[in-house]
Amino acid sequence: MNNYDLIAGCCVAFSDFRFEETVSQHPTLPEYLDYLAKYCAHFQLWPHLHLNTKVEKLWKRASIDGRVSYSAVMIHKRDKNQNKCPREEVKATVETFDLVCICSGLHNTPYIPSFKGIYI
Repeated sequence: MNNYDLIAGCCVAFSDFRFEETVSQHPTLPEYLDYLAKYCAHFQLWPHLHLNTKVEKLWKRASIDGRVSYSAVMIHKRDKNQNKCPREEVKATVETFDLVCICSGLHNTPYIPSFKGIYI
């Protein structure tokens, strides 16, 4: 893939935040990354994102009131831009979430583990 082959902008833009009019109908990768950064800034999402982070383990938790939550063991790699790891290379944390969204990107080959009850 080069900087000129991505996808139609109408397919990758969020409905609540369109591309700037100066961006072509087929944005380049740098234009798309700029768009995502502006989206995160506009909606103040940066504090909620975990970049350079590997989810080592994820499990569903049920609380007493019947609400479901998820806990994850997360391995944070040093991010020179955000400096989330004040020490050496990595830091592990356990965090709990109301919802989980698994996003692997447009150009990745998915790894789908085999376990009982999954039908693909």
